[in-house]
Amino acid sequence: MIFYIVALTIVFLDQFSKWLIVTNLDIGNSIRIIPGTLYLSSLRNPGGAFGILAGQLGLFIIVSVAVIGVLIYLLQIKPKDMKWYGVSLALLLGGTLGNFIDRLFHSGEVIDFINLILFSFKFPIFNIADVSLNIGIIMMLVHLAKEQRKQSPQL
Repeated sequence: MIFYIVALTIVFLDQFSKWLIVTNLDIGNSIRIIPGTLYLSSLRNPGGAFGILAGQLGLFIIVSVAVIGVLIYLLQIKPKDMKWYGVSLALLLGGTLGNFIDRLFHSGEVIDFINLILFSFKFPIFNIADVSLNIGIIMMLVHLAKEQRKQSPQL
């Protein structure tokens, strides 16, 4: 149950932050938070990561529903002692649901607003759901690496 609470918390934070952006910042405008590093910039993304497959709403809906179904299934069958794995699934579920809700209620577009520049590298503008997805993927990779190491014979 705790993993569903984690996922729903991500969805709430994601949707609330996007609501704040939509109601307070016109598309294309920015607010400087940390000069030269962090801005809130109102942007709409009609595609996937980096805007790929823009305008393919049907594909995104099918893939999102399938991914949500698989994540819920994996959470249901997850062994009780695999908390790290459960959190990674919860983060993936929350991030997927957050961006899926956007696509359904914002003309197929995802609301992005976190504009980050580190050491002159300008990241693509993203949102809390994207952060959750990336952390979930990293955690899943760590989990898989640990499981692989457990099952591999030691040299």
